[in-house]
Amino acid sequence: MAEIEHSYERIKASWMTGSSAVRHAPDEWRDLVAVEAVESELRLVALVGQALQLALDPVPAQDLVAMTDVPRLAYPVLPDQARPRFRRLFEAARSDRWQESTLLRFVAARGYVAHPADWMPSPRDEDVPEVYLPWLGWQAAQDTGRMSEHEPVALTAENWDYFTPAERRAELSALRRSDPSAAGSLIEAKAPDLPAEQRLRLVELLAENLSAEDADFLKSLLADRSGKVKTLAAAFLARLGQGVDAGELETELAGFLKLGKKGLLSRKLKVSANKLKTDAQRRRRAELFEQVALQGLSRALNVSEGDFLEAWAFNDAQATASLCAMVAVTGSDACAHRFAGLLVENGLSGQVPVVAERLEPADRASLAAAIVGTTEADLTDAVLCAGDRLGELQGAEIMRSPAVQELGRAVEKFSAEESSAGRTRRENAVAIDLYALGLLADAPAASGLLREMTDAGLMAIDPKLEMLRFNESLPKREDPKR
Repeated sequence: MAEIEHSYERIKASWMTGSSAVRHAPDEWRDLVAVEAVESELRLVALVGQALQLALDPVPAQDLVAMTDVPRLAYPVLPDQARPRFRRLFEAARSDRWQESTLLRFVAARGYVAHPADWMPSPRDEDVPEVYLPWLGWQAAQDTGRMSEHEPVALTAENWDYFTPAERRAELSALRRSDPSAAGSLIEAKAPDLPAEQRLRLVELLAENLSAEDADFLKSLLADRSGKVKTLAAAFLARLGQGVDAGELETELAGFLKLGKKGLLSRKLKVSANKLKTDAQRRRRAELFEQVALQGLSRALNVSEGDFLEAWAFNDAQATASLCAMVAVTGSDACAHRFAGLLVENGLSGQVPVVAERLEPADRASLAAAIVGTTEADLTDAVLCAGDRLGELQGAEIMRSPAVQELGRAVEKFSAEESSAGRTRRENAVAIDLYALGLLADAPAASGLLREMTDAGLMAIDPKLEMLRFNESLPKREDPKR
């Protein structure tokens, strides 16, 4: 073995310098290569290749451990013809966590998963689509003492540590939907022992089917070690109508607002933000919006929460952004739904994703379609709003939308321009919008958009169209699980 290894180094050196290597062949190979010159080199190549594959394999530093097979997921892996495009898109998204996440969610929405050779989740990932959780369990199963990932075991307080954080969140989320009381009891039992960030993510699960039954536990969290957990608990209590009384703060914040009337005939209620003169006033108002619940502010203004939101004048961008956060954190589900619609109606699609986190998937999909249908829409906002409901917008919803029409004009404009800094900025903006459309459209709409953009001046092989091409090549599977 040592002679073969030593001979290989000399043979490789001879070939790298362009000379014959037959003279360096090991003694046991001499008879095999003792033929005509060209044939002898070819035989030596064959022998060296076999030696590299068999005789010169590196010896492992420790005993090899056989791993179990990668588990089969609920969805099939991407078709072979779609995998090269997925790899290109995923490689381009590696520097952007959001792009990675949306691409994976788009693939899952179409009823597929990435091939494990193209992508595998990290054991520390907690925000991957639920369909990938068996892979996380499989990786954890390689640790000594971990239960087999194939065992269909329900999460309990006793086997809690056998599950990864992502698996626990998925199990608790499903349990919260089917048995809110049991999930709440498990969260209450295990949350105090977790680090602050994990504790926060666990308490966040109470948002599903939040009810008065959770109030006692939430009140106990008002004394939690983590400020974020305390804030979240107070927000959940506010949604239940049991918010902490912040009377002086509520009155102070109400002082930054003005009640009036709008309309000559209807004389409807109007709530507008006062014009502020100093940065200190603006900072104080923002702080108060963070500390006061929607219920408390409405009480200080002596109007209902729904009437207050309907009357909001949208006259101050900073105050509106603060109100969005207030509604998202402390408003009821009905208030969150109505205010999201008001934001779209008033052309403030950039604020919709903040409130959309509170909405049901179907409502989020409808809002995403509404955003695309507005003038001067930011298509990335529509993607953020859609959540997991990606790749669903149909041609009728998307092709005639003002956003797509404007995008076509932008393509025509920069395609006709000479290279310049302004052209580069416009081209980058078009690339972002095209990627967003590739995430939003269904497969037939993606085909139409490809025709539209190539007619406007883009080449069919332009990298900016890659997401639309991937979309077109990946029709939705029939009835995939959500």
